[in-house]
Amino acid sequence: MAGGTPDIGRSLRERPIKANPVNLGGGYAHNAMDVSQKTSVVALFLVLATAAGCSSPEPTTTPTATPPKPTTAPVSEPTQETIVTPTVTLAITSSPLPTPTETEKPEVGNSFALYAPAMRPAFVDDLTAIGPVSQYKIEVTVDPDQSMIRGQQVVRYVNNDSSPLEAVYFRLFPNLPGYGGEMTISNVRVADEEATAILKVAESALRVPLPSPLLPGQEVKIELDFSVRVPQMAGEGYAQFIHDQDVIALANFFPLVPAYDQENCSLYGNCAAGWNIEYAVPYGDAVFSDTALFQVQATVPTGWIVVASGSTADRQAGTDGWDRWRLVSGPMRDFMMVLSPRFEVVTQWVEDIEVNSYYLPEDAAGGRRVLGWVAESLDYFNETFGPYPFAEFDAVATPTTAGGIEYPGLIVLPISNYDQTGGFFQWATVHEVGHQWWYSLVGNDQQDEPWLDEAITQYSTALFYEFREGWDGAVKEVFEARYQEVAGTANDDLISRPVAAYAESDYGAIVYAKGPLFFHALRQRVGDETFFALLQTYFNSYRYGIASGSDLLAVIDQLSGQDLGDLYQQWLAVEQ
Repeated sequence: MAGGTPDIGRSLRERPIKANPVNLGGGYAHNAMDVSQKTSVVALFLVLATAAGCSSPEPTTTPTATPPKPTTAPVSEPTQETIVTPTVTLAITSSPLPTPTETEKPEVGNSFALYAPAMRPAFVDDLTAIGPVSQYKIEVTVDPDQSMIRGQQVVRYVNNDSSPLEAVYFRLFPNLPGYGGEMTISNVRVADEEATAILKVAESALRVPLPSPLLPGQEVKIELDFSVRVPQMAGEGYAQFIHDQDVIALANFFPLVPAYDQENCSLYGNCAAGWNIEYAVPYGDAVFSDTALFQVQATVPTGWIVVASGSTADRQAGTDGWDRWRLVSGPMRDFMMVLSPRFEVVTQWVEDIEVNSYYLPEDAAGGRRVLGWVAESLDYFNETFGPYPFAEFDAVATPTTAGGIEYPGLIVLPISNYDQTGGFFQWATVHEVGHQWWYSLVGNDQQDEPWLDEAITQYSTALFYEFREGWDGAVKEVFEARYQEVAGTANDDLISRPVAAYAESDYGAIVYAKGPLFFHALRQRVGDETFFALLQTYFNSYRYGIASGSDLLAVIDQLSGQDLGDLYQQWLAVEQ
């Protein structure tokens, strides 16, 4: 388990499982798809393999249990290294940046009350129940004129592993080709002393050496400054990090500590001394990190709206042309921000969760449709898998070229789709909401075990349509139809490979289509009562933690009471 999973998400080997009955909800058809919309989903699904995740499988051709293909080469200490310079020069802006405040560099507060606004009242105690976790405080200024951001952050990193650590790594995601940006780091300090950090893995990772080994249970304070150029055109990825159409989408805009997981590294490689610093394949999701707490102060031009993971704790209008937003999160494994001077918003409540849909003025009708889809699916997943613990959930229109992308507490959807009244756009929206359970709350290695978040989220989306939309044809019409494009061919494969083991053209058919068919086959074998109970148990056991494929199979074995070895061998090439 990466980073020492907290008590609330301990390994099943450490505590017994209690299967709780799951409320399947009303099971009624609400805004049920008409035939044309269903056809639209199927047709678009057959041609789109995006980060939204839409595909299909229950194979008519039995998949073969071949030995795993070799993954990408493990990340060793790179031969080319760059020592981080002590200062950074920012581009001259066309408008003056705000005058720095008189405060010291950002400090991380010790009071968990700071984060309480981001939690539903019934879940505020989770802030302490999860045990010690790392805390980030980030101060960032966004300069739209130059498409630049500059910031400084303090991280109190907690070693929740059983091994002492000689260094701490940070991921610099904007430097990956899939992001297309450029991040520069300077002024690194460890425990208030200057440190010489080293850039690695094509400047997508930063190694910060520690003055002495960080023992299990100890924490260390690491400070650094950063600046980032935000691209104005999409690169190799899905335009998740971009300034375009009056929107700035800042996916993974800050240096993020990755998961430390020696067991995962031994299985898949792509690590440095136990740190997962994989050079992410652009057509897969990049983040593999532990739950942490975030405080972010965003300084933006007056009139710009900031939408972010977590909740807005305070907003102060400045007299210098700049506004300051103070944002806080609950226990989340990443932090996302999207900004625009043109956003409009509509809001709906699901129990005590504030659900917001942000859109551009010309897309008001689409923004309202998105709000309805998000609220309905959030309510369904909340009932079916377990409670969403955060006070807010946001859907935001961005220039992404994906069908949609998930972040903790926030999903982004493509501006170009807001004229659609259902079909693939609705499917993708529901899919991204489902990721709040499978990726955000229950974390996993998205590059090496993508089936564990994408396939289960795809099948969760089909469950929503079955029980809330009154359409049970997704398995056959969507998953099976898509999978049949590769079934029985040389491109057919197991669903349990790393992203890099699949050609980009096959990734959607295998992980997004064939993958959910595994969960459908499992449901047919164990029955609905056990199937829904094991999903809820899996969620409750690993909420805020990180799970592996073997952890999920342990839950299945424990609750099903059946010998499922043939099923695992057929789909995963895993012996029971």
